[in-house]
Amino acid sequence: MTPTSRSSRPAFRHIYVHIPFCVRKCPYCDFYSIAGHADRTTFLRALESEIRIRNEQFGPFADIQTLYVGGGTPSCLDATELDALGTILRSAVQFAPDYEWSMEANPESLSPSKAEQIRAMGVTRVSLGVQSLTHGVLSFLGRPHTAAEARSALRLLAEAGFRSWNADLMFGIAGQSLEMLVDTLREVLAHDPPHLSAYALTIEPGSRCAEMADSARFCTDENATARQYEYVVAALESVGYAQYEVSNFARSGHECRHNRAYWARRPYLGFGPSAHSFDGHARWWNVCDLETYQARCVRGETPTAEMEVLTPREICEEIVLLSLRTREGLRWDALPDACPADARAALKPLQVAGLLDVDATGVRLSRHGFVVGDEVIRRVVELVCV
Repeated sequence: MTPTSRSSRPAFRHIYVHIPFCVRKCPYCDFYSIAGHADRTTFLRALESEIRIRNEQFGPFADIQTLYVGGGTPSCLDATELDALGTILRSAVQFAPDYEWSMEANPESLSPSKAEQIRAMGVTRVSLGVQSLTHGVLSFLGRPHTAAEARSALRLLAEAGFRSWNADLMFGIAGQSLEMLVDTLREVLAHDPPHLSAYALTIEPGSRCAEMADSARFCTDENATARQYEYVVAALESVGYAQYEVSNFARSGHECRHNRAYWARRPYLGFGPSAHSFDGHARWWNVCDLETYQARCVRGETPTAEMEVLTPREICEEIVLLSLRTREGLRWDALPDACPADARAALKPLQVAGLLDVDATGVRLSRHGFVVGDEVIRRVVELVCV
């Protein structure tokens, strides 16, 4: 199935580009990527072709508010490949005046010269995959960088002149004590990143960890994970970071606008193998295989693998699931149909338990609700999306 033409779709103001290359594949990662050598020149040619194909489908990519280059590890591209990528994207995209262009990077592949090249391309925001500054934790996670490389990359980004940047951290990892997490967070905060993301380790289907053993081998128990999460939230709030989403914290004005577009269900286009796109009512995704992706694009064919049109129930579920991840929460008037009074009444036990804040305008997770957010959100979905 192929997405329909520009006449029946909204304007896209947000773009994601998937770079499917890594130095080494982390065993917990379920994103599509290829480790080691690959023909990146062919990939970049295919990417340029896909952009041209989608441009013919949907019209010019004008007034683009956010562009996110993720992966994989975009920073593992060499100088010539980065230059080619920048040329392709700048030629295809007309940015809004106050645009945000994010790019993911890993410490082992970020050098001063590469940071300067990325900034000169027009990138305004870099997201650095630190995860931990403890050698044993990095080794356990299979990360390709050392703690020393992460420290060096943090210093580099603090001085590189980007409009904003982010440090990614992980917790809930088997063998990671609270003291290790405290030390990592203290060191990271010494560089004053404008934005931090903190994710609990989860073992997703399709990852190598999922094939090796049950998640208990890799993750701490739920109580330990909750304690670590509560520590991160309290520590970041105490030094002026606002938690604007379950896993994301920022100083004022440094929230990731691209991710906020996802949570608000704004239309976006995805380019590259396995990349997803969304128009508000339907979602489609590209083939999850580099060779097939390249072959189709070079032949001038769309690389779409599948497409799904969302039912009213699925739209309601998405609105609830995504909005409750944010600090603003769910507004009743955001739902496609009015929330029944009896459904709101059914939320009362969760409110009494201190997990939800409910009022006439909507519902939000409480501070404690964020700690057990997934199960609370699932329960709200069951009660509201009837």
